[in-house]
Amino acid sequence: MTNDTPRSRPKAIPPSEQVESADFLQLGEFQDVDALTVSEAALVVNAVLAKRGVDRNAVQHNPVLQSSLQYFDAFARFKIRESIEAVERLLSSHQELSKFERAQLGTFQPAIYHAVLTAKARE
Repeated sequence: MTNDTPRSRPKAIPPSEQVESADFLQLGEFQDVDALTVSEAALVVNAVLAKRGVDRNAVQHNPVLQSSLQYFDAFARFKIRESIEAVERLLSSHQELSKFERAQLGTFQPAIYHAVLTAKARE
């Protein structure tokens, strides 16, 4: 004889683990802080290394810095300062986007953020 009824009721999901709506960006304490694109972060880190006189090839003793530089090399879309500044000017003209959204769009491929900006303009 099989009993297909559950032996206990499902556990309730605590409020802290409930899924939030993605319609609204909720960053908590980071809501209005400045955010950098990967290209901007690479520019900042490389400028600090240059100012300190540290050769990029001599960072093997710091595994976090070494992996960060590898990440920047792989994912920074824009390598030239003028290009990074042009993207920042373009994105900062869209005040309807949060700083975090602008930074994320600046990290993606230009065709992607063009489509997103066009869609946001229609709203």
